Amino acid sequence: MGGWNNKGQVGGDGSLVNRLSPYMLSFYSQFDLTPASGQAQISMGAEHSVYTLNGNGALFAGDASDGESGIDPATMSGDTSLESPTPIPLIDLGLDIQTPLGVSRVSVGKDHTALIGADETLYYTGYRESGMAILIELGSNQSQVSSGYEHLVGIDAVGRLVGMGSGALGQLGPVDPVYQENLTVIDGGQWAGAYAGAYTSFGIDDNGSLHGLGQNDFGQVGVGEVSTRVINVSLIDDTHSWIFISAGFNHTLGLQADGSLWAWGGNNSSGQLGNGTTTLSDVPTLIGSDAWISVAAGKTHSLGVKADGTLWAWGDDTYNQLGNSGTSSSSTPIQIGSDTDWLSVHAGGDNSAAVKNSGDIYVWGNNPPRFSVNG
Repeated sequence: MGGWNNKGQVGGDGSLVNRLSPYMLSFYSQFDLTPASGQAQISMGAEHSVYTLNGNGALFAGDASDGESGIDPATMSGDTSLESPTPIPLIDLGLDIQTPLGVSRVSVGKDHTALIGADETLYYTGYRESGMAILIELGSNQSQVSSGYEHLVGIDAVGRLVGMGSGALGQLGPVDPVYQENLTVIDGGQWAGAYAGAYTSFGIDDNGSLHGLGQNDFGQVGVGEVSTRVINVSLIDDTHSWIFISAGFNHTLGLQADGSLWAWGGNNSSGQLGNGTTTLSDVPTLIGSDAWISVAAGKTHSLGVKADGTLWAWGDDTYNQLGNSGTSSSSTPIQIGSDTDWLSVHAGGDNSAAVKNSGDIYVWGNNPPRFSVNG
């Protein structure tokens, strides 16, 4: 969650400037990480980001002061190396990260990074309540991981929904203590997908039904009410057709098997739900009639790629996070450019990223006012 470029967390050319429109990152040629085909994995956090491509290594950009890069900051020299605006290789994970399949999945939170290695071991590096953790093993036979602001969720070897970190707003269920240092079982059923928002958690069960819990002050859990939190795993929809969730700061996007896009939560004052209004919705609401292949929820904006390969954005554009070279919010999806070869989208707080079929990564979005604008 989160995401500025004041600490270089977008990565790229070493600059700390804002990008008004999609800007192609060029560092893959330096590290020779681009395969002939395959989808880039991007996870954008509050002050750092991690990039991988088809399992072929992982690169870190941004603040590493809490050990987020997998390197003990005590061994790093100077503030610039801790907050480098240029990507640096993540630490080895027991395999050579410059060889294929070194890192298969990655997800970042406010001050942590979670990675799944080629051996399906889940690694965690960064802040823990008891003290900094540098690349500790959380579990084996892990196929999924998704990070919120201060927590993460996943699916363990026997199919249970699990999580760790802060559960202060119910995102880990009724846990005691509130902060869980290691993986704890959220629900013992059989799960196919696990997804984290800032302070929410969602699961898609083996039947395709959608469930959620956590912070619900803007209806972002989607259970038909607004409340401080939902502390138990609760059914949202049992149509058996959910395939993906992207949860932002306080709004949520979901895809069903037919490609339909659904949105809920948020105060929607910037139109981040995309339904043409600025009215809150506390249940999943259908957005248009087109089919989508990728969606991403940021802090107050949303991104998507339609089935025809076109790129779209909606919601808040205060920091150019929509990528249309303007600063006007939109309550309906607007097309960004005219290209039809987009593959996926990824969102930080006020930052955006998209990947083309070629594997090229484009980024755009916020930079604090003290830096000049270039785009």
